[in-house]
Amino acid sequence: MPVNVTLLFSCEQYLAAEAHMRGMERRIGAGLDAKVQSVASIFVSRWDAAVQDKVPTPMRNRLGTAVAKRTYRAYRELLASPRWRKLADVGARPQRVLWASTGTKDPQASDTLHIEALAAPDTINTMPEATLLA
Repeated sequence: MPVNVTLLFSCEQYLAAEAHMRGMERRIGAGLDAKVQSVASIFVSRWDAAVQDKVPTPMRNRLGTAVAKRTYRAYRELLASPRWRKLADVGARPQRVLWASTGTKDPQASDTLHIEALAAPDTINTMPEATLLA
């Protein structure tokens, strides 16, 4: 039963959902298998596109990466929590962070801007073909 929690745009949304841990707690409580593959999709470059004309040039193409890194930090803290450790001890698999919308929307930015900034353990990246080729 793979699960994809999608259209998350902030650390607060990711943490507020906490659906993965609740779901795992319920499955374990019901005696069901805790080995469920799951991702939480965080959209990155849409942040940059939303503020591109509202920020000074040196600040362009930085907000998406900043939001994503903040979310990843919260994700790692969650995996270190006693609540998650208890679930992991009985076989629950961590929900992985999936970086979505990682192709840059700004033709002046590097095609690999977000890819280079967000390469991290336990993450997945869905990137456009042009970004992959770059």
